[in-house]
Amino acid sequence: MLLQRVALANPFVFTQFMQVAAQSEQPVVEIDGYPEYATRIEQLESRQQEQIIALARRIVESHKTNTPIVAFTVHGHADAALRKAPHERAQFEQEVSEQRAAAARNALLTELIKLPRGAGIAAAMPFTSEGFGSRKRKNIPRPGSGLTESEMRQNRRVEFFIAQFLKPLPRKEQPPPKPPEVGTNWRIKIKGGFGVSTILPPPAEDLTVGHVTLFFEITDLDRKERASFRANVTGGVLPGGSFPPNLMPLQTETFTEGKPVDFRTTGGIRLADFVGSVEIAQEPGAGVSVKSFAGNFHFSFTAVENQRIFTRPGVVIVSAGSPVLALPKASLGFAPGIGSITMSSKPSPAP
Repeated sequence: MLLQRVALANPFVFTQFMQVAAQSEQPVVEIDGYPEYATRIEQLESRQQEQIIALARRIVESHKTNTPIVAFTVHGHADAALRKAPHERAQFEQEVSEQRAAAARNALLTELIKLPRGAGIAAAMPFTSEGFGSRKRKNIPRPGSGLTESEMRQNRRVEFFIAQFLKPLPRKEQPPPKPPEVGTNWRIKIKGGFGVSTILPPPAEDLTVGHVTLFFEITDLDRKERASFRANVTGGVLPGGSFPPNLMPLQTETFTEGKPVDFRTTGGIRLADFVGSVEIAQEPGAGVSVKSFAGNFHFSFTAVENQRIFTRPGVVIVSAGSPVLALPKASLGFAPGIGSITMSSKPSPAP
């Protein structure tokens, strides 16, 4: 039976393990043939005594393998003590079986000590012995007939059970882990987006709130990966004067693909590190013109800065396009808006 290491240090758990082993497995050595009431191994024939010596050698040799024998238990058994008074038999049979188990246990320990390395193994090995009286006899007489001497000697026996421990295989030397591969050189490109500007009602009619959604792509130039992102920010737009009569309090604008811009970071990060908080502002347009729809966007990646890593330049300026038929907006631009970035696609290889 394979024994867990924890069982060796806990006598109660060890005893339970050995009881299970004795109930579920066959003994590795069984020695019978005791003369009536005899308890010592020396009272047996030489071939039976040699079984003890062979088991001691097996234990020592097992410690050169991956499954050493680390514990053992001995069970002693007796035949019915028919020459004792009926009221004395059970107690007497129990004592004889216990004495046989203890004597066999001591005989095995003695043989272990005689062998090279055996003394150290014996000193570290937990063991038990237990007697069962005549309760587990192999041969029981039938009504009207008795047992032969040979059959009674089979009842007078000791049984050895062992427990083995599976040693863990030695660990192979592993190469030191490689540092995580991260990038410091990046490229960002706006792919599209839209904005909604809302004029606040009096008394804040001179303020406009802007909601901008941008779709963009960031490429890790070092690791040759890229991913798509989405940014949602909300900020304020301060008008430069009154709105023309034909402009509605609610205005929408659309952004199209712009030119890519390269930047770097002061430390190594991954594409996923851009996910999180962000501040985005839009440069003002030149008065009331289409240009104000597609001014450059200023990115401050606060999610990256929270890791004490900063972009160079500190604010990344990225351009976006606008539709040819876009209506102009009377605005000085989009003031810094606070929002968040989410990743809309997993990183994929970039050419």
